[in-house]
Amino acid sequence: MPTSVEFTVSGIAVSRSARSQRRRDWIDRVRGQALEAAKQQGQILDAPVSVGVLFIYRFKTDEDRVLADLDNMAKTTLDGLTGTVLRDDVQINKLSLQRFDGKDPTPERFDRSQILTTALSSIKRHFVYIKITDTLDQ
Repeated sequence: MPTSVEFTVSGIAVSRSARSQRRRDWIDRVRGQALEAAKQQGQILDAPVSVGVLFIYRFKTDEDRVLADLDNMAKTTLDGLTGTVLRDDVQINKLSLQRFDGKDPTPERFDRSQILTTALSSIKRHFVYIKITDTLDQ
């Protein structure tokens, strides 16, 4: 049976080019949520993994819209997984990244798990959804 861990992190992901304190704060936030998810779901993955990350943005106006490069946001987000739900990010053999703007994105590469469905309906602002699984075909 596949092993997986999934969770959300509130807020806008910080780019790896952001000031060091903001970057560290984001990594710590991801790390805290990853540890909590591992504690609740009982999973610490120690095998090659597939990671899916959805960056969900809900801006009130177009003037509010400020986004960093997807790959730069992914790097700081993945750094928060190291030493928590993953031993090291070198374990990541497959990575899927998507960014959505709007109230109800329909991500093509992500199953609507209970955690993602709940987050989409209850979190009113920006968040990041992360799913790590040892099944590399997902």
